[in-house]
Amino acid sequence: MKVAIYTRVSTEDQAREGFSLDVQRNFLLQYAKTFDWTVFCSVTDAEVYQDDGFTGSNMDRPALQRLLSDAHNKNFDLVLVYKQDRLSRKLQDLLSLLEEFDNLGIAYKSATEPFDTTTSAGKMAIQMLGSYAEFERNRLIERVFPGMVEGVKKGHWQGSRYIPYGYIHNKKDKKLEVNPEEAKIIKDIYSMYLRGRSTAQIAKHYDINGIKSRSGGRFQQKVIADILKNKTYIGSIVWNKFKYSSKTKTKNGQGKGYKVTKNPASEVIETQDAHEAIISHQDFNAVQKILAKKRKNNTVRF
Repeated sequence: MKVAIYTRVSTEDQAREGFSLDVQRNFLLQYAKTFDWTVFCSVTDAEVYQDDGFTGSNMDRPALQRLLSDAHNKNFDLVLVYKQDRLSRKLQDLLSLLEEFDNLGIAYKSATEPFDTTTSAGKMAIQMLGSYAEFERNRLIERVFPGMVEGVKKGHWQGSRYIPYGYIHNKKDKKLEVNPEEAKIIKDIYSMYLRGRSTAQIAKHYDINGIKSRSGGRFQQKVIADILKNKTYIGSIVWNKFKYSSKTKTKNGQGKGYKVTKNPASEVIETQDAHEAIISHQDFNAVQKILAKKRKNNTVRF
């Protein structure tokens, strides 16, 4: 069996618990030797995957990311750690990692604890952890969801990580405010479409003129189409339209690649006049009629 050994320590860990990277490495190498396992590590001049000075609550660790990359290439059969919290101190991240290993057909073992996916008892212990984590997630949803519903009804924007192009987020008031430069592009997109240009032609127009999106990329055809269908630009907030299916993954989904599904119309919440509109209702409705007509008359080209 090929085994990948992962070790981690932060300054606080070493001061509090007293086990260094050397202690972990030597113990685990001897542990692997006892079972006659072959130790694999793709890091140059290293026997184990080692993160020095990284907290367990942060997933963006060089050695861990290297280990995950090698896991996807099926370079080993088992991940071995000194203690469970070396992999992650956050239960949700830990379970996500274990699920990823399981999907790849890679086992997991903690050398000093009863967490071991190669045995039925170890699997049960991890499943109990998962059940507890799910219970906590459900409790969190029960507490947070009603507050979010009330926030939407008041016109508060939910999710400051994603702000629609054309707006900025006023965190104090929890409202969307117009970004004049981006709003001009939104108006131009609607204007060009109403004058007969297609989404592909509009995207090409911005590409030729070197006008980039907020992220610095190109205005793709799908981005243009999404802008033309987005009710945010008439001052409305449409919330809870989609959800992640925790049981269905995307075709090429790895890790957290879950499929997005539509919620029933009865669960969707729409608040009108939540913020300043960029597009008039008249222009928006005219665009929707054109889009609907094109969908109806759509033909497959060979």
